[in-house]
Amino acid sequence: MTPGWSLISWLAQHSDALARPRRELQESQALVSTVSESGRGRPDKFYAQIAQEYVNLWTTGRPHPIAEISTRRSIPKGKVRDMVREARRRGLLTPGTGRGRIGGQLTPRALAYLKEG
Repeated sequence: MTPGWSLISWLAQHSDALARPRRELQESQALVSTVSESGRGRPDKFYAQIAQEYVNLWTTGRPHPIAEISTRRSIPKGKVRDMVREARRRGLLTPGTGRGRIGGQLTPRALAYLKEG
């Protein structure tokens, strides 16, 4: 048997194994493209949900919504603060009453994400 034939027969036997990484790459690229419109991190819907939780807490008189979300979700307060900041940056939550101050409302864009279910 010539050396070329053994390679061809090996490729024929393993063609599915060779195609699998390409399919997995295409699937992972599709997932990355749906992560968020901004192309960074978590999807906008996730941040809309965080913003909704934040607004619900502060509008019902809770004095420390970030600390409460932190406790509920078992996430460090600094991380929750960053998530609320990211929600504002993405246009899902309006600015608070001042720098470092509680407040803000859901934007129409956030409401649209939340309506999706």
